[in-house]
Amino acid sequence: MSWVYHYPSSYPYNRNWIGTPANPGRACLFLDGDSGYAGTRNNIPDPVDNHGVDGGNVSFCDGHAEFVSARPESKYIQMIYLATDADP
Repeated sequence: MSWVYHYPSSYPYNRNWIGTPANPGRACLFLDGDSGYAGTRNNIPDPVDNHGVDGGNVSFCDGHAEFVSARPESKYIQMIYLATDADP
């Protein structure tokens, strides 16, 4: 199974991916828990989440797992975009 990125991201650092093929090493299966308290953002590390604002553990469709840093925040947001072809 394959797909090509087509979603026009609102984040400028994701726009260069449009038209490029995705792969299982970028598609995530599971993300660390994301506590949904008022004033926090969904699928982006916040102070109340498991690892705080530092990032989170992610497992990918090719079988690997890694800690994805959220410093700078763009790194984590780009991982979400590459995993889902959508902004978080």
